[in-house]
Amino acid sequence: MRSPLPRTAFLNRPVNLSRSSWCGPCSTAFCFSTTSRPQDYSDTVSNLKIGSHTRVIFQGFTGRQATQNARQSLDYGTKIVGGVKPGIESEHLGLPVLPSVRAAKDQLKPDATAVYVAAPFAAAAIEEAIAAEIPLIIAVAEHIPVHDMLRVRVEVVLVIPADNYQVQAILRTQSASRLVGANSPGMISAIGKCRIGFHPLPTFSPGCIGIVAKSGTLSYETVASTTRAGLGQTLVVGVGGDMLPGTDFVDVLRILEHDEDTKGIILIGEIGGTAEEHAAEWVRDYHRRCKNAKPIMALVAGMQAKSGRIMGHAGAFVGPGEGDALSKARALENAGVVLTNHPSKFGDHMRRLLESRTDRTVTVRHVKFSVERRAFHTLRIPLRNRVSSLRYSGQMRNLTLSSEDGLHLLLRHGVPVASDVNKQTTIETEYCMSIFVDRASRQPCIIFSKAYDDRDPYVHEPRCFIGWPSEGFHDTKGPESSTTSIDKHFNAQKASLFAHISGIIKPKASNQAEDLKIKTDQYRAIVERVFHVFFETEALLLETTLAAQSEAGRDASSMVAVDAHVVLDDAAYKSGGRPKDNHERVTRTSTDDGTALQASRDGITYIKLEGEGSIGSLVNGAGLAMNSNDAIADLGGMCANFLDTGGKATSETVKTSFNMILKDPRVKVVFVNIFGGLTLCDMIAEGIMLAYKELGISVPVVVRLRGTNEEMGQKMVSDEPFTRVHPHEAKEVMTKPPFRSQSLVFRQWHIIAESGLPLYAFDDFEEAAEKAIELSRIDRP
Repeated sequence: MRSPLPRTAFLNRPVNLSRSSWCGPCSTAFCFSTTSRPQDYSDTVSNLKIGSHTRVIFQGFTGRQATQNARQSLDYGTKIVGGVKPGIESEHLGLPVLPSVRAAKDQLKPDATAVYVAAPFAAAAIEEAIAAEIPLIIAVAEHIPVHDMLRVRVEVVLVIPADNYQVQAILRTQSASRLVGANSPGMISAIGKCRIGFHPLPTFSPGCIGIVAKSGTLSYETVASTTRAGLGQTLVVGVGGDMLPGTDFVDVLRILEHDEDTKGIILIGEIGGTAEEHAAEWVRDYHRRCKNAKPIMALVAGMQAKSGRIMGHAGAFVGPGEGDALSKARALENAGVVLTNHPSKFGDHMRRLLESRTDRTVTVRHVKFSVERRAFHTLRIPLRNRVSSLRYSGQMRNLTLSSEDGLHLLLRHGVPVASDVNKQTTIETEYCMSIFVDRASRQPCIIFSKAYDDRDPYVHEPRCFIGWPSEGFHDTKGPESSTTSIDKHFNAQKASLFAHISGIIKPKASNQAEDLKIKTDQYRAIVERVFHVFFETEALLLETTLAAQSEAGRDASSMVAVDAHVVLDDAAYKSGGRPKDNHERVTRTSTDDGTALQASRDGITYIKLEGEGSIGSLVNGAGLAMNSNDAIADLGGMCANFLDTGGKATSETVKTSFNMILKDPRVKVVFVNIFGGLTLCDMIAEGIMLAYKELGISVPVVVRLRGTNEEMGQKMVSDEPFTRVHPHEAKEVMTKPPFRSQSLVFRQWHIIAESGLPLYAFDDFEEAAEKAIELSRIDRP
């Protein structure tokens, strides 16, 4: 068997604009798929070209959500040829159901699969599809544990039993399958009438605009905007808000660049990761090599995101060394991308850009400011300073262990912890050690540096990637041979890592202090044990301060942990119930007011925002919720909270959301902004009425409903004028027919009830937001 290729342990690798930014070196030494050609995941980008020819299967075909979406897609014109239900061979919706993906591949010859499998089993379902060499895999599930998607097999180093492959490593070792997602709304070819996912179909129309987005709800808004503008769409790809997506912006941009039907491109980003910066580099290169470049517009959500919190999507947080929403927007703007602050504006502005290019010589940059002057209000927010201490606030959330619990966790795994420092103990120096998931490389990495440096270690210190080697290993001589090869690889990685750490702990430069006499075996053991904690607890981030201390009468210094900061993946607990003891400890020791924790149990993401915000925000979808807060701020308002009802909100969820929002005494008006995909507008409307009936709402409510079943949500009881309801009569009236028999009483541009309890309905976002701001400025008793 071939030896693994050498790999540099420390690097800050540049973006390779001609391929996915995270594809590592390739080798035929390991082949997860049986394809004989050279293994390169970037070769699969062409699999994104779906259309009328695309044969689609569903994994989890007989489930309720898959059934509903399959029916809609069939009516739309999608060529669905069957589905899979493990161990079952039958028929569903008049199509064959087969017991495995391999059987479906052999009999149905699919080009794509839609993975409608619950989060605990989604990673295994994706792996099964890759093993069957399905060309395109769309994973829609949210809350898939990060370590399920990552599963880097460092267990060889840490002597943890290895019983699973990891999705990201598998992808890099094959060139047959392309993954979109997870946590993706799917893909749709408006020209080819092919939908793989759950986009709201009524808003789509065949046209000339290609769209790529992290957020599903923001992409729906964008589609509706381009349809209203008469532009329509070619290909719409939801790369998803997952922390480790299988497809990024650059992959889709490469497809849209060469698509003859696509005349303009729209990109929708948000906080988290570096995909937007990579896209900006690609756009800059695209403009250099193409004289008649297609106009590109973009939006970045999260300008008003609360520092230190995960904003709904698993990947919607500013991670170590990453830029915030403002820096992402600036990177795109500097590359020549036209920015806007709300997706409803895309259509008209893109039409102007296309009209200005009738001679095919006008560049995007030429018209940027004249078209989008107002949109740059989003850039008024000052760039937040980077942190330089160990405690990285950018990834904190309610699933964060306290320092005490973090140290106790390290102690249980054999890491020496300083319980106290007596008078005979001297702290000589301190070091920062951090393990986290590097999203650009899709691997865990470690940073080791001196503490209290003026520089941010996440930006300036080299990163050692400790993940599964991209070259892979092929077990041709049994497990013993394979394990030996993996051991050799990781031993080489550890050698580089420890050489780097030794250089920090024991500096050789003449201007440095004398070497600390720390035993090599001790700090190596500590580093490996911290590795073990990171993977066993399925952490997203583990930071610890290690102190070198000396005691009187001893020649050698010892190293102990004096602080620890552990951020856990809530999806691991929600979807897999692991590791239970640590998550229960988080619940007991959380410093939150309890509302956020209760919300998470109901599938809601609620974050109370600081300041004097008086607009309660109730939105479906993390991207749309972030952007709603951003756009309201641009109009001069301020939201009191971030609230994402989740993709499968029910009327009860909406009522619960109202209850949480109204607990905040600052709230003077509630702004409901819904664009339905999986979320049904009529169900949201029913929840609003339920909240009115049961909660006794005493503040005005402004509502905007668009998307799936919006007509039902906006339906009038009759053509008769509205009855004006006095406050003391509101609760009684809401319980009587015809209110009781309808989802919601709605008419655009009208007030349903007055006298301090009005419900205002709007179609246009900006008009709805302005009304909410107006009402928030009215002092009420």
